[in-house]
Amino acid sequence: MAWRLTRNELREYPRNPLVAVVGQLRFHPILKIGRGQHIEDFQDRIRHRFPLFSEEEQHSVRILPDGIESRRERRFQFLTTDKSLKLSLGETSLSLESRDHRSHREFIEDFDLAACALKAVFEPINSTRLGLRYVNVLDRKAIGKDLGEDVDWSDLVVEDFLRLPPGVDLEQTFFSTEITSSLNDGKLTLRYGLPNAKDKETTYRFDLDRYSESSIAPEGCKTLLRDFAKDIYDVFMNMPGKSLLKWMNK
Repeated sequence: MAWRLTRNELREYPRNPLVAVVGQLRFHPILKIGRGQHIEDFQDRIRHRFPLFSEEEQHSVRILPDGIESRRERRFQFLTTDKSLKLSLGETSLSLESRDHRSHREFIEDFDLAACALKAVFEPINSTRLGLRYVNVLDRKAIGKDLGEDVDWSDLVVEDFLRLPPGVDLEQTFFSTEITSSLNDGKLTLRYGLPNAKDKETTYRFDLDRYSESSIAPEGCKTLLRDFAKDIYDVFMNMPGKSLLKWMNK
């Protein structure tokens, strides 16, 4: 295990800088999903939680050693009434996305509902990857306005995640760092920095992707996602400065 994490009691805050949380189970293609077979059976099992429905076609391109692979995939989307949660099912993956994340417990319960429906309708499921991703974005001016004070990046993010070569002015610099390292049952990728926002206001991004590329039964996702959420939280809690913690607790 390459990551050495200081364990923290996982808690939820009145505010958080999350802009997206995504859970995804990938599996070997189930062609009947792409043909729309038994989608109504899947919907019946999750419709009480995800009553809204839509359908779309996604186009993906992969660069392979011997050329380019292009494919179109039919995806079925199920949303909560307020559209804050979107469940997406295609022939190679099941994903759940939240744009207004409040509770990791509720998110994992919703994913478990969908994973169990997937198993019941389409088993056997030959999975290839389970992942949980938390994308945090810090808007310095907005946080300062909420706190009623001017804040620097060093007030929001600890030095370890702002460190640049000597002589480089942080206010005039864009940077991005990516780290992938092993953990029990998989890996964790961390992407952080001040990416170039072009014409928009510069924001700080802290993007955590915890995943396992082993075969995982759908009914086992719930337990593993709980562990993933704890690992993500433990890494995240190394980043906030005093002003960010103040804002999260306000």
